[in-house]
Amino acid sequence: MQPDADGQDLELQRSTLINAGRLHWFHWLIVSLSLLLTLGAWYFAKAQLEEKVRIQFEHAAGQVLELISERMQKYEDGLWGGVGAIQTLGGEIDHRGWLTFADSLSIDVKYPGINGIGVIYYVPPAQRDAFLAKQRLSRSDFDIHPAHGESDHLPITFIEPVAINREAVGLDIAHETNRYLAAQKARDSGAAQITGPIFLVQNAEHTPGFLFYAPFYRGGTYATRAERRQHFAGMVYAPFVVKKLMQGVLAKQKRNVGVQIVDDGVKLYDELVPSEENFDPQAAHRTYVELPFYGRTWGFDIWSGKSFNTIAGSRQPLTILIAGIFIDAMLLALFVSLSRANRNALNYAERATARLRETAAHERELEARVQAEKRFHQVVACAPSAMLLARVDGSIVLANAEATCLFGHGEQALLSMRFQALIPARDFAGQGPWWEAYGDESAVHAELQAQHRDGRSVPVEVGINRIEIDGEPLLLAVVVDVTERERAKRSLAEHAAELARSNEELDKFAYVASHDLKAPLRGIQNLATFISEDAGELLPAEARNDLDLLLGRARRMEALLDGLLQYSRIGRRESEPEYVATAEVVNDVIELCVPLDRFQVDVQPGLPEIHAPQAVVHLVFRNLLANAVKHHDREHGVIVIEWRADEEHVVVTVRDDGPGIPFEHRDRVFQLFQTLQSRDEVEGSGLGLALIKKGMELHGGRIELCPAQGRGATFRQIWPRRDRRARRAA
Repeated sequence: MQPDADGQDLELQRSTLINAGRLHWFHWLIVSLSLLLTLGAWYFAKAQLEEKVRIQFEHAAGQVLELISERMQKYEDGLWGGVGAIQTLGGEIDHRGWLTFADSLSIDVKYPGINGIGVIYYVPPAQRDAFLAKQRLSRSDFDIHPAHGESDHLPITFIEPVAINREAVGLDIAHETNRYLAAQKARDSGAAQITGPIFLVQNAEHTPGFLFYAPFYRGGTYATRAERRQHFAGMVYAPFVVKKLMQGVLAKQKRNVGVQIVDDGVKLYDELVPSEENFDPQAAHRTYVELPFYGRTWGFDIWSGKSFNTIAGSRQPLTILIAGIFIDAMLLALFVSLSRANRNALNYAERATARLRETAAHERELEARVQAEKRFHQVVACAPSAMLLARVDGSIVLANAEATCLFGHGEQALLSMRFQALIPARDFAGQGPWWEAYGDESAVHAELQAQHRDGRSVPVEVGINRIEIDGEPLLLAVVVDVTERERAKRSLAEHAAELARSNEELDKFAYVASHDLKAPLRGIQNLATFISEDAGELLPAEARNDLDLLLGRARRMEALLDGLLQYSRIGRRESEPEYVATAEVVNDVIELCVPLDRFQVDVQPGLPEIHAPQAVVHLVFRNLLANAVKHHDREHGVIVIEWRADEEHVVVTVRDDGPGIPFEHRDRVFQLFQTLQSRDEVEGSGLGLALIKKGMELHGGRIELCPAQGRGATFRQIWPRRDRRARRAA
């Protein structure tokens, strides 16, 4: 009972000392009132300063937006100047004339940030050869590239300065979706238009850019979209690397804010990165503004930089706060000094108490260590893998039963050996501790060879970790036999090699389809065309009919080869999935594929976004709507697009009132080269629905032919739903 009484006396003494050493309430009242007065003065000064800084930041952000808007207007004026020059020359300009016009602009001086200015002519397929022949009179190496599946050509014919833009000469902008869609919008609206984010072929840094179009028409300007399409002649355009554009527009040394520009989730320009000298990771001011820019919406994220904080900052609130706190600290120090003697007594009592507690804790620690060592030996003995405990020199002090099985030695034999002898390390010269031969501590090391007693090598993985027992540093090693896994890896490598060979054969097939097979086919088409042009009037009607059939079969064969090549490339050369504005894609496809004077298209409002590559979504709707028009058996028809969505899927249905497809052919129509009508009646490759099926399945979707309800065919698209908000939360 005596220890309890002593403990009670010690607690009573400690309580007395604590009460004697405390500051009284009136001490704290004086310090608190002084501190409140200091904080009040600091808060008032800080609020006034923040309001002033906020106004300065809003002014600086507005200046940035005005600079960009004014500069884009200036670039637009330059493009319309090029349109005016072409219209003055009767709607067409040659290479020398364009060079003269471009030199007069003084691009480097008047238009900093622009990459060049050029002309894009609209070339229908029937005029392609004549266009090439004309351009090659002055430039023998001129060609239109690359090949694509669109019917029209929009090649970059002239571009100045040509030295830094040579890669763009002859580039057909119809080959890529962002370039082509913006060109179509410019053509139909008659207004200047910029593309979505692209990478310029002439930009070696591969940073985001865009093209700026200004359309021109044969005969002047027109009021309706139909007239513009009919008389469309081409566009004056300028390529921009956004980084160069912004460096020309925004002189960073003259402003104190940073800016990030985003187009549809793609960063066009970004100063909000640690590598920027003016970047402030804890910016005090930030604003986000969205502005319409020539058919696109640009988002501007503007932050205050370090230089802004330096200019706008003021030390007055901080000075007030520091002075007030210093006075409060002096008062508190005065009060504390008065109770220092009592504090010393309290500290002495606390030290005595701590020594008593340390003694009791040491005894408990010794008991816990003994119990832990027992549990450790039990765990090692029962472990399903071989375990060895070794000293820092490698001598083994503990081995379990699994270790005796793995190495073939008895327990006593293992205790007389060193770890290095059982599992030799590769490429170890022996300059450092032995365990460094196996790599860093607490790591797993593969492809080591354990030495069995009978002389054979066993592939193992070794995990080594340093521990301490009774103050002695030891190393615990877990050794796992990976013989079966190595066999599985070799088998997997063989399968991977076979897959690589299959992919290589597929690439070779695609090359043959796009080059070797097309070359003789084009020869047949050219010969048939020459015969028709040279001797068409001399041939009997039956021979002319056969010649037309030959040309038709050749065109069909070329379409089949193009479709087959596109089918083989699906899933291997697509862009990354994105949130596609389905309604915009449907509207674009309707304008391209549906003759609205014969067909009525009803689209259910509110089409949701689809998470997939935009090219795949465009491919699906283009083929479905084109098939509905091509296979319709009446002069006029109706196409209906409906949708529904749940938590897991977005379902889009395309239905027409044509002749329909028998439901027993629901699987056949999605196979390669399958058509239900004679190709002499309806021209087609039989690859459209197969392309849709493959493209959707590669991105988790599927397409179905629904049972007929009267006339017409109904196709149901089922896309997996990926909610944009859920993705951000993740």
